[in-house]
Amino acid sequence: MKRNVYNLFFISIAALALGGCSKVLDKQNLGQISGDIVWTDENLINAYVNQIYLEFQTTGGNQNPSGDLQKVDWFWNDDNDSYADEAGWGNSITHGQDVSYGRITPDNDPLDYWPYATIRKMNDFFGNIDASPLDPALIASLKGQVYFLRAFEYFEMVKRYGGVPIITKVQALSDSLFVKRNKTSECYAFILKDLDSAAALLPDTYTGNDVGRATHSAALAFKGRVLLYKASPQFNPGGDVSLWTDAYNANKTALTYLQAHGYGLFTTGTDPYGQLWFNELNKEDILVTRHNNPENPDQRDAGVRPLSESYNWAGMSQPTQEMVEAFPMANGLPINDPSSGYDFNNYWVGRDPRFYSTVVYNGAPYPLSGKTDRIQWTYKGTLENGGDGDGYLADYGTSTGYYCRKGIDVSITQALAWNAGTDWIEMRYAEVMLNFAEAANETGQLQDAYDMLTAIRARAGITPGTGNLYGLKAGMTQTEMRAAIIAERRIELCFENKRFWDLRRWRMLYTLNGTRRHALESDIKVPGNVAAGFTLTIQPADVLQPLTLPDSYYFLPIMRTELRNNPSLVQTKGWEDGTFDPLQ
Repeated sequence: MKRNVYNLFFISIAALALGGCSKVLDKQNLGQISGDIVWTDENLINAYVNQIYLEFQTTGGNQNPSGDLQKVDWFWNDDNDSYADEAGWGNSITHGQDVSYGRITPDNDPLDYWPYATIRKMNDFFGNIDASPLDPALIASLKGQVYFLRAFEYFEMVKRYGGVPIITKVQALSDSLFVKRNKTSECYAFILKDLDSAAALLPDTYTGNDVGRATHSAALAFKGRVLLYKASPQFNPGGDVSLWTDAYNANKTALTYLQAHGYGLFTTGTDPYGQLWFNELNKEDILVTRHNNPENPDQRDAGVRPLSESYNWAGMSQPTQEMVEAFPMANGLPINDPSSGYDFNNYWVGRDPRFYSTVVYNGAPYPLSGKTDRIQWTYKGTLENGGDGDGYLADYGTSTGYYCRKGIDVSITQALAWNAGTDWIEMRYAEVMLNFAEAANETGQLQDAYDMLTAIRARAGITPGTGNLYGLKAGMTQTEMRAAIIAERRIELCFENKRFWDLRRWRMLYTLNGTRRHALESDIKVPGNVAAGFTLTIQPADVLQPLTLPDSYYFLPIMRTELRNNPSLVQTKGWEDGTFDPLQ
């Protein structure tokens, strides 16, 4: 069990306040402390910033009293997996259907993100902190953290809507409260300015209870992500190469700094890709939400593990047949390459090692609850044949024929499935490498892209092959390399809340529109005798309707409740009578 439970998005306000209890508890009611006192007391300032962190995690900035975890991305969010082609939950899912079946409206949007209540707290902090008499080093660190968090909040809105109102001070009743949407270009400039301010103030390491807070490295890496989005077709449909150059330079700066300060791909052990989630705060981790049992469990295991090793909840993040087929062979060749050695009837044999760290297939070793000899059966009719009911289309079984293994702690027992302590890695070194590779390719620097992809594939355990290219084609064109990077991101970052957003920023949702995700049905040949083998059949997982991901999804609607609250807001083009252009 980890000892450090004070973390970037779950820092106990009470514990920090009580750390100086002789000073704090002698004061007036803590729920009625005046602002003047807050800004002169180190414990209270820390508590104020920690509240910002906490709101950011538990409500996605929306201040939903129920603490709706579905809306935040910097978190284990398994709804996200079913928005595109990674996973399926069958036809009983609600959030995933709303998105992938074209049901987003200005009245119903699971991706809604409007965190202005938290931004107000941030602006209140900036309006008072400079007058504080406390240690300048502490003030600088806290300012850097809040600059970073404000940039993250605004980026989460911009990637959804384009331009949103930029508010930098606490609004008084005498102010004009009906603020218009700023241009998208103005919002990007604001985000980048906040990130530069954060980078200038943030340290690169912390000690003790502060480990896990935003760092200088995180600010540089996140700036690279922001500029990658800005350069991508979603925001740059004209292909302005100067924007890709900005993204290239930012990600190169981040990589150079990260390398110089001990960051890199995690390579320890026989399965580094699978185990990086369980070697906490390793050299690949840049931005992490820390979890701990019992203070802040992640609870994901309960929904992702099969019901036989969980309870009351199952069915999330089940890999689709499309996701399974995206993994290449151990030689790095895609399965549709005649030289790859792929055999559909033995689809699990000889695959990219990341496949085994990610996908639980019928007959796969899956030592949940520490049962070292446990095998996971997912064939149809497992319950009728003496199995445990985890099978294909069983009640609370798998709707795709697979389960997700990535990030699942196999050591915890069934009783503790609700209380896993696996950290969420929002940004890791491999993503920065892929961001750099993409920007390098778009600026004509293909060798940089080759270097990144081969290093990632080498860590995965793919065999070097001819020319040490790890299955990549030699002499790729820019178009071919772009496709290779897209394929590598899909594999390396699968189930990490990236795929749906990547398809949006590439303007590639059309590749899924009108299609159906698929499942693998395994039927036992001889009931009760798994050794006799199985008949395999690919079946549609989207039974009732195909995926519907219209072009209007590239910029989402402002919710009608917000339009009513602020008559100066203009709806986004493509939604009802919207006139706001998100490409300005």
